[in-house]
Amino acid sequence: MDKFNFYVGYLEKMNKLNPFQFKKLVNALAAYADTGKLPEKLSNKAMTIFTQFQRVIELEKEEEILSELRSKAGKKGMRNRWNNKQKQNDNKKITKIVYRRDSNVK
Repeated sequence: MDKFNFYVGYLEKMNKLNPFQFKKLVNALAAYADTGKLPEKLSNKAMTIFTQFQRVIELEKEEEILSELRSKAGKKGMRNRWNNKQKQNDNKKITKIVYRRDSNVK
């Protein structure tokens, strides 16, 4: 996952941590969003905040997967639609035969 949303509401809780815990929490969140690896050493306060973020990150991952699947399905449908439309147009082409009266022929 390339990104996750950081909600300002969590910042209030995070500001109650000391700077070292804050840094460890941010690094743990980034690592979890990237690799899915759970942090090993976080304080109880930081771990509580982490679990709240973890739920948000999981929902965003699921939404990203769903979005990718929908995108692929839409592209496949678009290709099928335009290919079928092209085939229909090819079938509708009618060759017009024009008969001319030749004045020399009786």
